[in-house]
Amino acid sequence: MSKSDVYQGCRGRLIVLAGRLSAPQLRAPVPACPGWTVKDAFGHLVGAATDYVRDNMDGAGSDPWTAKQVEDRRTAPIGDLVEEWQVHAGLFDKKYERAGNEVSALASDIWCHEYDIAGALGWRGSREPERVEWGVRAVRAIPRLLEATGLPVPTIIADGETVVEGDGPILRAQAYDLARMVYGRRSWDQIRAMDWDRDPEPYLEHLSFFPAPADDLID
Repeated sequence: MSKSDVYQGCRGRLIVLAGRLSAPQLRAPVPACPGWTVKDAFGHLVGAATDYVRDNMDGAGSDPWTAKQVEDRRTAPIGDLVEEWQVHAGLFDKKYERAGNEVSALASDIWCHEYDIAGALGWRGSREPERVEWGVRAVRAIPRLLEATGLPVPTIIADGETVVEGDGPILRAQAYDLARMVYGRRSWDQIRAMDWDRDPEPYLEHLSFFPAPADDLID
């Protein structure tokens, strides 16, 4: 799937979901994003899309950039957020389709947050291979994450398929959990509990783009 396919698929599902959520569900905390509610997660995603269309990408991905998106929309009704997202959708899609892989982070961001929202609502995220594959692609970045550590690259097997081949320990796990791990959505205890053929301790802090959560995340 292309970055545009991923983004549009996630956006479409989230827009449908937004219209079905109750006020208590919108206020539910998102464990994967401490301090955010479900509605705040929508505010960030909508704000990121608007910022992209308006070329407001200075500091993209930073805490201040993200925090402003959330704060600017904190009091807006969810319907207004959906309307803002839809208003910019056509321009976003045209611009995103033409852009290179340097903006693939927007697809990864919405991919992560769709699952974050599902977890916050107590739902099980989709394990469909075509949905999970985008996250599994990021697992292939683990050798790069390990470059400065001197650790041998592990062999990583996702749902029986080798996605990273190395001389280090062997890690076998579900593709979904590996994808969530590399985006900082699995605690060290959850990573330890995966099927390693030797001690994973030296690797724990080097297997994701973001710090691991202190508590287990269930999604």
